[in-house]
Amino acid sequence: MPGLKKFKKKLDYKEYGGTIFLGISKPVIKAHGSSDSRAFCSAIKQAISFVEMGVIEGIASELGNNGTSPE
Repeated sequence: MPGLKKFKKKLDYKEYGGTIFLGISKPVIKAHGSSDSRAFCSAIKQAISFVEMGVIEGIASELGNNGTSPE
C-alpha cells in the first residue's frame, strides 16, 4: 500500500518538525511535545525555508494591501 504509506508520511510530525505561528514578525515553529532529534532537525529546516522564501514579509505585504492583490 504505497499510497497509504505516502499519506502517513505527510502526517508524520517528524517529517515536518512543527507548525509555524503566523501573525508575528519572525518565524516561530512549534514542535510536537514528543519530538526527537529528527523532528527538531525538520523544524529547523522548515524555519530556514520560511526565512529564505520570505513568507513573513509576503504575508505582511499582503496584509498591508488589505488582502487585495495590487493592480
